[in-house]
Amino acid sequence: MEYEDIHAVNMREMIFIMIYVSFDMILSAYLIGNMTTLIVKGSKTEKFRDKMEDVIKYMNRNKLERDLRNQIKGHLRLQYKSTYTEAAVLQDIPISIRAKISQSLYLPYIENASLFKECSSEFINQIVIRLHEEFFLPGEVIMEQGNVVDQIYFVCHGVLEGKESNLRVKQLESDISFHIGRQEAELALRVNGAAYNGDFYQLKSLIRAGADPNKADYDGRSLLHLAASKGYEDITSFLIRHPVDINLKDKFENTPLLEAIKNGHDNLAALLIKEGASLNIDDGGSYLCTAVAKGDSYFLRRLLSNGVDLNSRDYDHRTPFM
Repeated sequence: MEYEDIHAVNMREMIFIMIYVSFDMILSAYLIGNMTTLIVKGSKTEKFRDKMEDVIKYMNRNKLERDLRNQIKGHLRLQYKSTYTEAAVLQDIPISIRAKISQSLYLPYIENASLFKECSSEFINQIVIRLHEEFFLPGEVIMEQGNVVDQIYFVCHGVLEGKESNLRVKQLESDISFHIGRQEAELALRVNGAAYNGDFYQLKSLIRAGADPNKADYDGRSLLHLAASKGYEDITSFLIRHPVDINLKDKFENTPLLEAIKNGHDNLAALLIKEGASLNIDDGGSYLCTAVAKGDSYFLRRLLSNGVDLNSRDYDHRTPFM
């Protein structure tokens, strides 16, 4: 067969061949398009394309700004690229295996977080198996000040930058400091009241709740001063077992032992002396002269029995004998 047998030799044959070839091309394109549609129908690529078209229509209808449009498109592309890391990929895997996968991926990050320092491994594991990944574009705002937050973010990759207003931070620090100071003042008032009134159980519960047993009032009187002056042996014994200063002086140079002696609580004074308490009186002569002037032989005897020198002088250089 020669070339002339299949080659168009006249106008009619040329038109027929043109129509035949065009029809063949259109039919082939139609068949290939339908086959491609059947293959990719329901795929993630098609869903992403449809979703992007819907988003573009929404942005056009609402005339959103160009920067906002780019952020939305970038976020959708990031979601599409990160679909293989989402929890949906593992939804058909048993929970025990998913827990092991989470521990393998996230445990090193959570263990090094200062928030969970000294926490038990069981507690950390419970947090790890509940984590899920989220991806953010560079420059994207994660959260803003004043927004209600119901979740915790852990930065595993990349850098998180924080922007703050110094004025707002200073005001917040001032408010927090004032609130803490007021709470501490109220707690100190309650614990001092419990010590003064002899409410041992309330005092014990307040100290265990965080009250400072060494905190003094406006006169420098500690809880031990109050308990010693009132003769509460149970409270005194409880306070001694805590790291309190047993020889602390108030603004009037009174120690807990001196308070106990002045108020006639001999048993409590003996308890304090047994634990190492001392009078630490710098002007013992004044106390001796006052006791002699008032005729208080009991107070005088207690002072002498606790080491006050009988020859001590007061501010006028007088002794109890003068």
